[in-house]
Amino acid sequence: MLRGNSAGMYVPLLSEKHSGIPEYLLEKAQEAKAHALSVTTKVQSTRQRGPVYPPGVEEDVFNRALDELREQIGSDHVVLNDQPLQDGWYMELDDEELVPSAMVYPGSTEEVQQIVGWANKYRIPIFPISMGRNFGYGGAAPRVRGSVLIDLGRRMNKILDINPDDYTCLVEPGVSFFALHDEIKKRGYDHLWIDPPDVGGGSVIGNTVDRGVGYTPYGDHWAVHSGLEVVLPTGEIIRTGMGGLPGNNTWQCFPYGFGPYSDGIFSQSNYGIVTKMGMALMPNPGGYESFMYTFPKEEDLTQLIEIIRPLRISNILENVAQLRHVIQSIAVLGNPRSTYYTGHGAIPIDIIHEAVSRTPLGDHTWVYYGMSYGPPHIRRYKLDIIDAEFKKVPGARRIDPATLPPDEYFWARDRIASGTPDIQELRWVQWVPNGAHIAFSPVSPIRGADATRLIEIARRRHDEFGIDLLPAFIVGLREMHLIVEIVFDCNDPARRKAALGCLRAMIDDAAACGYGEYRTHLVLMDQIAGTYNWNDGALMKFNEKLKDALDPNGILAPGRCGIWPKKYRNRAVRSLEFTIDLIIARLARPTIGIPSPLKLPVPLIMAPLWQLHFDIDRYVNPIIPAPPWETIPYPISYLLGHRRFPANKKYGNILLTLRALLGVFVSLVLIQLLSHQIPWVAAKGPRLVASFGAAAVLEFCAFESPFAQPRNFVVSQLIASVIGVSLSKLFQLRSNDDWIRWLGGALACAITTALMDLTKTIHPPAGATALIAVIDDSAQNIGWKLIPLVLLGCSIMLFVALILNNILTRFPTYWWTASDLAAFPTRRLSDQSVGDEETAAKIKLAEITILPGGELVVPEHIQLLPEEKRFLERISSRL
Repeated sequence: MLRGNSAGMYVPLLSEKHSGIPEYLLEKAQEAKAHALSVTTKVQSTRQRGPVYPPGVEEDVFNRALDELREQIGSDHVVLNDQPLQDGWYMELDDEELVPSAMVYPGSTEEVQQIVGWANKYRIPIFPISMGRNFGYGGAAPRVRGSVLIDLGRRMNKILDINPDDYTCLVEPGVSFFALHDEIKKRGYDHLWIDPPDVGGGSVIGNTVDRGVGYTPYGDHWAVHSGLEVVLPTGEIIRTGMGGLPGNNTWQCFPYGFGPYSDGIFSQSNYGIVTKMGMALMPNPGGYESFMYTFPKEEDLTQLIEIIRPLRISNILENVAQLRHVIQSIAVLGNPRSTYYTGHGAIPIDIIHEAVSRTPLGDHTWVYYGMSYGPPHIRRYKLDIIDAEFKKVPGARRIDPATLPPDEYFWARDRIASGTPDIQELRWVQWVPNGAHIAFSPVSPIRGADATRLIEIARRRHDEFGIDLLPAFIVGLREMHLIVEIVFDCNDPARRKAALGCLRAMIDDAAACGYGEYRTHLVLMDQIAGTYNWNDGALMKFNEKLKDALDPNGILAPGRCGIWPKKYRNRAVRSLEFTIDLIIARLARPTIGIPSPLKLPVPLIMAPLWQLHFDIDRYVNPIIPAPPWETIPYPISYLLGHRRFPANKKYGNILLTLRALLGVFVSLVLIQLLSHQIPWVAAKGPRLVASFGAAAVLEFCAFESPFAQPRNFVVSQLIASVIGVSLSKLFQLRSNDDWIRWLGGALACAITTALMDLTKTIHPPAGATALIAVIDDSAQNIGWKLIPLVLLGCSIMLFVALILNNILTRFPTYWWTASDLAAFPTRRLSDQSVGDEETAAKIKLAEITILPGGELVVPEHIQLLPEEKRFLERISSRL
């Protein structure tokens, strides 16, 4: 079989290398790699790069320390990281970001112990990896630039035991799911299955310790592990559970042992290095059958999740299955996005539907991949129940596997759910050139409302950043993960920034709604950890106490999962970051509000008159409640402008013009009829304030304009009527009121305009309302009563607009602001009574970018004072 002649095309076999590919997947792996390289435009670095040294360690000290480590571990197993990347199949977020200073390859637990002792001696940070294939979550990179990387899997890759009677195994960090599956087959243990994740080339230990998942009934990997061997940050070796008892034979059978269950502190943490782990293996169920259903509409999601929950909890739906969106059905084909769409922004959904309608699956919006296990009569019983329940969704279809070609993605899911590792999943990374991916992974109950809310959060932010939305729900027994893969061109700085910005925004949005991430990328760990801040961050304080007790020198994986040792928590650089955060927190930013002015140094808050800037949203938005859409029945919230899913249908202008004609006519007639029922209006007041004619044009013809939104419409008219009547009363105090009234009208209109501008409530007809209040005799006749009359007119017109404009289209676009009020971090922090400085410290620096060479890139909406800009430029130059 062709192996590939060039170094760039070489794919090692499992028999040649611990991280290699099984024979049965070799051809598929070669095709995948060739295709990935064919769409790569990124030029890989060929220069010799100098080494990056650990923070606070001088070059000569580090080199002497490395020589000592070579003597202990062997010179072939300690490598200085001064070479360019080789074969950039997996391309990082940034080639020079988060790089280690050196790599060391231990061959035993005892050598790991020696490395830990060496790191403590020289106070050098170390970062252990199993195989470095944590795709989408940071790969092999360390959190602290210049750390020494401990690659456990290179030499510690033995399957220490497979027990065919107890259905257990014991493995080292370098054992991949491929290797474990291959070894079970070699030994003829057909009654044993493994549970692979989406891509089988990663470490069994690495995936489990990071609390990854697979797709059989044993999909919760951490739940089915039993027993760890761990090297602590001080060098001691412990065995958890029954492993603490010398000579026992139940280490892999009973995970708890006696006393506190300590395994948990070694998952998603930096409290120890796992060198051995036991794992339960699944018994062959005696048969299996994959099935797949498609569902036609976006709005089917709520009903579908409600159907899935009882089936999953009762184990009728047995495996950890996937509910995927239609765009993934297209992306996983491996064709680039440009095959379907070459425009900017997110790909239109109608194009996706057109593309998928030409596939064997036919047109659909959601697709469920599942598997039933056991003998035929048991499977048939469960599948009949599933079929009856799923077909309660109108338009649901079960796809006959016999109609699907061999390369259809269904068969990859079939292999994975039956315990056979595969690699087809990552075809969707080829959606864009130089494809890289990073994941958004919040957890929620298995409820339709939660699923819909999470999808709304993701869709809103993806639309904002112009990114295609690729969502899938991974359904456990009582919870589900929404996994949104953000696929981006890693060779494009703008797309890298958009991907990270979108992810950071979604994390904050989800946390504001009570949804937390279960796993994340290295660069986002501090942000995620910061969202778990109940009771003044009590959980993180506890984690830090454990860290300081177990790792007094702070050498093991500092910063992993947001847990920093004491010496990093107190570093001057973190004080510097705090100072920058204070500056950024003061700036006008659409998605962040500060309830009170920050106590900044005087030079930073003083500015010349021509540079003064006022943003009312900074002060008002944090105290404005988010729309309570989840508590309002959907038919009502629909008429208030809420949409669970975006509308796909477009309408011609003739229909919309006729609707506007009707809206203007009905609203103005109703205002006049109802106003005339008020005695003091009928006697001497205006039946209709003339400015409502212009307002009606905006509300029914330009209803998507900011000028037509409720905040602008109602608040501006209120301001105009109050200012107009006030000045009218003031000028009536003069005897020559009739002669000077024109001056009052002009002044009322001018003041109203200024206030509308400052309050972000520009609505042009309101200027006419202020003018009318002063110069119109009928308006003067009723005086202060003009204010409720204007508000009555606003209410009537808004009521008609809500009914008519929500036929065919959506109105309003927003009630108060286009920004997500639920995402304001100060809303969460205000409940904790934190001070200004602490509030600002929790606000993430995500808007200002430092480019190579120290150049600052500042978004247009941020107003920097000269002193602030010079301060940041000095910092960026030093960095």
